[in-house]
Amino acid sequence: MEQVTPLSQNVAQASENELEEKHHTKNIYPAVRHALLIACILCALFIIIFLMYQNGKSIYDNGI
Repeated sequence: MEQVTPLSQNVAQASENELEEKHHTKNIYPAVRHALLIACILCALFIIIFLMYQNGKSIYDNGI
């Protein structure tokens, strides 16, 4: 059987307090990661559409 001493109670309370403090901190990495991925995807889509437009314009101007 495990006996609870005042020292182990203080350690347990300190651990709970640290967890609560860590819980309140804001992790911005997921938000930044999502924003960067969305920006990369939109940029890639823009480049694809631009190249399709240029190719169509070239075919219309010069023929096949």
